[in-house]
Amino acid sequence: MGLFDDLIKGAEDLFGKGQCALGFHKGEWKYVYPDQCDQVIHCERCGEKKRLKHQSYTRWQDDPDYQCWEFRTCTRCVDKEERSNHNYSKERAKNEWECYTFIQTCSKCGKEKDKRYSSPKHSWGSWKVNPNVQNEMFRVCNRCNAKEFSKIKD
Repeated sequence: MGLFDDLIKGAEDLFGKGQCALGFHKGEWKYVYPDQCDQVIHCERCGEKKRLKHQSYTRWQDDPDYQCWEFRTCTRCVDKEERSNHNYSKERAKNEWECYTFIQTCSKCGKEKDKRYSSPKHSWGSWKVNPNVQNEMFRVCNRCNAKEFSKIKD
């Protein structure tokens, strides 16, 4: 081998070690057991052994035993994941006189979820001319009666 070949081989080795340092090992991932999801790789470049769990899940399905739960299972092993799947309605005011706390209700099970805002979410009525102040209009919140004023622009 000549000097040029040695340089190329050295660059390839350095590049390969860089790939390994970044986690891109060379080799084939193999399952440890046929009915489990654990895989191993023995890197052909650096000799490091890595192990990971690679699962392949089915689509989420409604759980027939619980209204608002769904599950999915791994197609290879017995692992099962579950999560809640509520179908919440649009937010509405919890109290008809207050603009900070809102509620949503699940259409499937009736569970309620509250949300409190740090600033009010008013339900404003239409703008009206203020008869007491020239060039001013106002509107009133339909829930809490808060008022907002604005100048009429010429």
